Amino acid sequence: MGETPNHAPHADEPGVSIRRIPARTGCPRKASDLTCIPLCRRCHDAFDAAPQEFAEQHQIEVPVLIQRLNRVYNESERRKIA
Repeated sequence: MGETPNHAPHADEPGVSIRRIPARTGCPRKASDLTCIPLCRRCHDAFDAAPQEFAEQHQIEVPVLIQRLNRVYNESERRKIA
């Protein structure tokens, strides 16, 4: 999932990244690709600095957004198999 998302805000800027929401497992490791949202570097830094304020400012509910992205991904994977 290391691709640059072409639909992310500011995606034309250098440094577009995937923001991973860490799972609360107690072990430090890379978060699952199923818990990430596409963000540009500027938004990634803003989210890291103040996640709640970022979500409120952009009127997003992060868990709901992650569920939606996973649903879209799963549907696209099912189409590949069919």
